[in-house]
Amino acid sequence: AQTESIVLADIDPATVADVRTRFRFLDDRR
Repeated sequence: AQTESIVLADIDPATVADVRTRFRFLDDRR
């Protein structure tokens, strides 16, 4: 999770929001 945060921090805010939404979706399924 920490590595993902570092990677996301280097991407555009819009992309981060989209990726976070997808991760949240995966977390909900887990």
